[in-house]
Parts: sequence; structure tokens; C-alpha cells
Amino acid sequence: MKDSSRAVRIYVFILAALVCCLFLISLTHTNSISYERFILILTFIVFMIAACLFPLEFAAGTRATLDTSVIFASALMFQPYVAMIIAGAGSVIAQLMTRRPFIQTIFNASQRMLQAGCGALLLMVLGWDYLRPDLGTLYSWTPLVLAAIAIFLINTLAVSMVVALQTGKSLVRIWTERARFGILEYISQLAIGALIVVVAYSNKWALPLLLLPAIAVYRALAHHVEARQITQRALDQQRTMTDVMVTSLAEGICALDKEGYITFMNPAACQMLRCTLDKVRNKSFVELVSVEGHDNSLLVNVPLEGKIYRNDDCTFRTLDGGTIQVACTSSPITLDGRIIGVIVAFRDMTEFRRLEQAREEYLSLISHDLRTPLSVVIGHSQILKTLLREKGLEREERNVDAIIGGGRQLTRMVENLLDRASLEAGAVKLKLQRVDLESWLPDAIERVTVPANRSRVHLVIERGCTLDVDVDRIERVLGNLVTNALKYSAPETDVIVRAKVSSNNLIISVKDQGPGIKPEDVPKLFQKYYRTNRGRNEGLGLGLYISRLIVEAHGGHIWVESEPSKGSTFSFSLPIHNLDRETIQADNNK
Repeated sequence: MKDSSRAVRIYVFILAALVCCLFLISLTHTNSISYERFILILTFIVFMIAACLFPLEFAAGTRATLDTSVIFASALMFQPYVAMIIAGAGSVIAQLMTRRPFIQTIFNASQRMLQAGCGALLLMVLGWDYLRPDLGTLYSWTPLVLAAIAIFLINTLAVSMVVALQTGKSLVRIWTERARFGILEYISQLAIGALIVVVAYSNKWALPLLLLPAIAVYRALAHHVEARQITQRALDQQRTMTDVMVTSLAEGICALDKEGYITFMNPAACQMLRCTLDKVRNKSFVELVSVEGHDNSLLVNVPLEGKIYRNDDCTFRTLDGGTIQVACTSSPITLDGRIIGVIVAFRDMTEFRRLEQAREEYLSLISHDLRTPLSVVIGHSQILKTLLREKGLEREERNVDAIIGGGRQLTRMVENLLDRASLEAGAVKLKLQRVDLESWLPDAIERVTVPANRSRVHLVIERGCTLDVDVDRIERVLGNLVTNALKYSAPETDVIVRAKVSSNNLIISVKDQGPGIKPEDVPKLFQKYYRTNRGRNEGLGLGLYISRLIVEAHGGHIWVESEPSKGSTFSFSLPIHNLDRETIQADNNK
């Protein structure tokens, strides 16, 4: 805004100097040229000082001044059609020098031709004989000045109408918007162009003024060329950096056109697909990488709808006949709001999948081998506990309780490993039993809690109900949540287990008084093999993951609410299909 205000002041000052010049010349009415020469030289000096002191501001606004000068001079000296040709040709040359788009060049040239034609026709219609002869003596204005003012107004109106046609906006809105960026500056530029021609046409001593627009335009073009060179260097540098980044990426990057044909592929993609860019350019990406039984067309079709597609388990065919497992993401490429192509990024997961499969097979084998010994340990420990109780050895009985609790925790880990694959595949068969909440839940809490910690667990049942659940698996979920709450809570603090009915769901929550969970860890808690950095990292990181799969298999949902230093509340919901809806609604309205 500061630069715009300074430019406005400059142009208003120049306009005022030219108006004074014309006024003084009109008042002289003599053949003496002393006043004219003095005023013209003074004006020329003012122009040059302004151009030297404020080159950017002076050059940036010369386009309108030059346009008006060319149009008005053409209208004065030539027939309408000749004036239109000259104005149009001059506009095309100026547009080509600044490398404007072809359509914009033709449109602007048409605008200049319209202005020149209208100006020439106005001069022909007015003619000196039809103007009032006393205008010059009454107002010290010659008919030529009046014609200049008329053409200036036509030029201004024509520019506004053309902008209105280009943007679809009303003239009022256009003038309002132009006012924000200096309407006085714009009008001054147009007026200066018209007045320069008037002065030059009226007196030979004013011819040097015609050099001023040329000087200013030269400076503007020089500034424009320099700016383009700076911009081009920045673009080249940015393009080089982008090329280096894409080339050095370990992920494969492939660019496709709207038809799904390959236009670019980085070295990592070529290496993974065992090909070169020259061999696959302009070939269908889907046909190139698709394997029988694997539909990869979504990689292209989804982004063309303006969406991002992700798949962590894709199979691509390589050009040497092999296959690779990849995790891929495809996104639309947009230009001016239009989708012009698709960018596909993928990374080779073959080795990772092989290692993952080997790990799963090993864990499954170990789980099967551990199940029988654990059952023996727990069974004999329970027998030993009974014998110790009969003999009144309480301290030894508590030690055996610890053995039984540890054995049950290890048993849950083994069951998690064995159940994981079937739960992930959705092939698990739930053994549903109808249970009464008020009688089942207390016993379940007792079964999943080590006797030494039972006094710390407090159960609150807000309202009883009956529901159908797989008792063993839901108790495994309770065991995971209660065990975690006891493990992460401070010693001697309580864990609250609360059950309530909400709508047609039973919600069971477990609240601890531990250190809480960091916000960045919350979205990852229910992922496979994920373990936080808080407290002791015991286990395999499968407890919450298996709990989520079990709850979802029942048609429920599991979540956590936590803040650092304020503890955590883990909750899960189970649908109550057999609960009377009227009873639920009545309870919710209480």
C-alpha cells in the first residue's frame, strides 16, 4: 500500500504539471515561444527526475500511458480503419514482447482496435466546424483538448467493459475493486497519454515529450526481462531440486496421464519393476503391473475421481516375470482445479512380508508348544493352593496365587497369538452365551484379577441387563484392560470398572490412576505389536489389538480417553440385541 500511494502521488503530480502547461500555452495567444519552451523543458525535467528517482513505480504504470498515446495519436492522424490497424498491430507487438498467451494477445489487440476506431470516429463526427468556436476563448481550451478528453473517457470506459466481459463482473464492482489498488494512478496514466499527444500535436517544441513514454516503456521492459530472468533462474533451481529429490527417493514414483499411461518413472520404480523408462513410457500402468487375480485398476480410477487411494497389500508384476509385494498410494495431479493425471508412489514390501510370515509361523509354533505346559503348571498350582489352604499356610498360598496369576497372564498371551490370525481373517466363530450382567461381571473380574490385587479393583454396575457374548473372549478383553490398569497405576491406588447401558449398547469402562497416555500414542494403541514407552513394556504388544478384534467381532467398539498425568479410561461397547427398546428409552430419559 505504501508503494501504491507513492506511485499515485507521482502520477498526480505529473498530470498537474501537464495540465498547467496546456493552460499556460492556451493563455499566451502569441507567437512567442519563451513560455512554451520554459514550460515544456520544465515538464521534461520533471518527467526525467520522476523516472530516475522512482524507476520501478514510473515504469510499472507506463503501459496504460503508452496505450493511450498510441491510440489517440492514431485517431488524430489516420482514418478509422488505419487507426485500428496501427493500434492493433502495436498491441500485438507489445504483447509478444512480454510473452503473453496467444488468446490474451488477440483479446487485448481487439480492445485497442476498438478504442482507436471509436476515437477516430469521434473526431470525424465532431469536426472543427461543428464545435462551438467560442469554446477556446471562453475556457482557453482548444477543440483538440476537448477531443482528447472525450477519447480519454471512451478509453477508460472501453477498458472497464473489456474487463467486465473477461471476469463477468459488473462495472460498479470493477471500479470498486480498481479503487483498492489505486484508481487515481490508473486514471492519471490514461490522461497523461492523451495530454502528451495533445501537446505534441499542438506545438513542435513538445516533440521531446513523445520520448518519455518510450523511455519509460524501455525501463519497464528492462525491468520485466530482468524479473523474468530471476524468476526463470528460481524455477530452474526449483526444478533441479525436485528432480534430485525424486531421483534419490527410495520409493518408486510413477506419473500417469488421464488415460493411465506412464509419462515418468523414477530410478527406484524402474529398479523395482525391472524396467527402464524408455521401455514403459506411454504404456498402461495397470496392464504393466497387474497380476492375475489382483485388480490394480483402483490405483488409477480412484484418483481420477479426485480421491487418494491407499493399499498396503498390493502385488505388482515385474518385467522379468516375477512379482513383488508393495504398499502404494496414488493421488490426483491437478492444474487450475482440473485433474490432469495420477501420481503413484510405492515401496517394496516383499522382504518385510517374508519376515513377517516367518515370524507369524514361529510365534504360532511356540504358542502351540506352550499351551500344554502352561495348563499343567496352572492345574498343579491350583491343587497345591488347595493343599496349602487346608494346612493354613497363608504366606505360601499367596505365593502360589502369584504363580497362578502369572500363568494365566501367559496363557492369555498364548491365546492372543493363536486367535490373532482367525480374528484378522474374520473367520472366528463366537461361542455366544446369554449372561446376566449383575451375576456374570463380578465373577469375571475375579477370574481375570490376581488375588493380591483384587482389593484394588472396584466394580460399579449402574444397571443390569442380559446379553449374548462369547464369555471366554470377552473375559480376555477384561483381563487385558484390568491387568494394564493395575500395571500402570501407582501402588495402592484403585482401578474402577464401570458398566452402564446406553441406547442399545452395554458400555464397560476401566479407569486407572496412572501417568496417562501421550496424545500422539493414542491413535496407535490398538495397532498390532504397538507398545508405548510408559512404565514397563511387558508382553508382545498384542493385548489391545486382540481386544479390538474381539470387540469388533461382537459388533462393538473400543476406545480410550486419556490425558498425561491424569490417568486413562479404556471403554468398549457391546450391542444388546435382546433388550427391550422401550425400557432403554425410558432409562435414557431419566
